[in-house]
Amino acid sequence: MVMRINCSTEWSAAATHHPVRIANVTLRSSVGTQLAVFDRPDVVSNRLSQRMHTFEPAEMAAFAALLLPQTVVLDIGSNIGWWTFNFATTHEVHAFEPNPSNLALQALSRCLNPRLARRITTYPVGLYDREPARCEIHSPPRNLGNTHTLCGTIEEIAAKVNAHAPLALRGNVEMRTLDTLVPEWVFNADKIVKLDIEGSEQVALMGATRLLTDGLPPRALFMEITFYKGTKRRELYRFLERHGYVPARMVRYNMLFVHARDQRAVPPGRRDWVSPAVCDDYCAFHRLPACNATCGLRGMQNCCGWWTA
Repeated sequence: MVMRINCSTEWSAAATHHPVRIANVTLRSSVGTQLAVFDRPDVVSNRLSQRMHTFEPAEMAAFAALLLPQTVVLDIGSNIGWWTFNFATTHEVHAFEPNPSNLALQALSRCLNPRLARRITTYPVGLYDREPARCEIHSPPRNLGNTHTLCGTIEEIAAKVNAHAPLALRGNVEMRTLDTLVPEWVFNADKIVKLDIEGSEQVALMGATRLLTDGLPPRALFMEITFYKGTKRRELYRFLERHGYVPARMVRYNMLFVHARDQRAVPPGRRDWVSPAVCDDYCAFHRLPACNATCGLRGMQNCCGWWTA
């Protein structure tokens, strides 16, 4: 209750969007703290405020295994800030999030955690392949923090809403490119990137071609691929391959891609990487048993270097 009084301005701002509650959690490096969450149906908030008091532990462990002391973390689609605050315990984090209600919760959590807040830079925009642009943001009624950024004509947006129904309109948001947002020094910094933006990951990366090629490109990209099926998934992998990234490890519905120049994420004995362009369509659909059987006929084991955590 004391923390609520100390952060009354941030609490009031967050509560204008949806009811708020405080979750007692343990972050990385055994840091116990409190984070602001929705007191309404929301997947991340529910996990943090109920018995588990955590979210995506396997995914975060796979991501954390790549950290070096000097690594900068880019959290694209930071939601209410769970990944951001976890990695701010040890590293500088640049968090990208367009949803005003998520941003209000993050602001309250920063107030509650001033030491962590000093390591966090927040960008309250959506990421796109060009700018200037404005798009609509939607989220499911029973998963408030899950933000879909929808761009295009009225007809195109309506089609996307129907495809992901039910979705509720949450407003409009400014869209920027990653290349124009990040400070110049980040291009030459050691960095890894987490992306979870509901099927807009490739569009965001198309606005980050300089980041992917100049200076020190990110050593790894860890991204949700749930919304990438068939041709869309093949296009994503080919885009990443052109920029030097190969799939390394599947952790539930997230794929870890590492830059071909960096071998630290390759398990011992797995130096014979197979380019995703070499594998057949089974790989693009991520049908592992069929993929391995088909590629096995070509003498390729565990084709595309995919395996589950």
